[in-house]
Amino acid sequence: MEQNVEISALRSEKLQQAQLFFNKLGSRDLKFIGVAGSVSYEPRSEEDDVDIFIIAERGKLWKVLLKAFLARRMLGDKDICISLTMDEEFAENLYRRDAEYVVASDAVHVIPLFGSEYYEMLLSISPFVERYFPGHMRKVDSLYDSRPLSFPSISDYIIFLVLGPYLIMRSLKNNKVLMKTNIEKCFRVRTGFRYFYLDSVKYGNLKKKGGDI
Repeated sequence: MEQNVEISALRSEKLQQAQLFFNKLGSRDLKFIGVAGSVSYEPRSEEDDVDIFIIAERGKLWKVLLKAFLARRMLGDKDICISLTMDEEFAENLYRRDAEYVVASDAVHVIPLFGSEYYEMLLSISPFVERYFPGHMRKVDSLYDSRPLSFPSISDYIIFLVLGPYLIMRSLKNNKVLMKTNIEKCFRVRTGFRYFYLDSVKYGNLKKKGGDI
């Protein structure tokens, strides 16, 4: 029982770190921000990263990403990991696809910090959530098609062209260190104009096994 109390206290501490990060970032240009990964279940140690999941408004992902990395630097919190980001168009397409149990489990365990109603709508249109976690009713057919089309700004394209390659090069440098210390933490950067996420060796192994984090 004492051990469970310690784990719950650690989870609370990690969530507080996420909240401080969100307070620094703010909600401008965001549709959703939440906590994913091990903290959304139950962190196992103080060394666990606080995985941040961000969904930006259409065409504004890289502006938000730049602000997120600056906010993380200002906080000086190395536990904050901006590991899963996308814009709302990519998010809807992603949640409409089929996926493995581990993806569904991670999706329903995400802890919202902002935009919880929007995220619930994403879960409600997801076939993999419906299969493995029945009860999420399909409430809407589309989350964005009925709204006027907004075009990405030139500044967002410029940020993408500069920040994207930098993050890839930085990940390669980090992986050289991780290969010697903890190979499961090695990751590939998956990036495009509408998405940026870290695809770790550990997560790939989990999907093969069909287990939880």
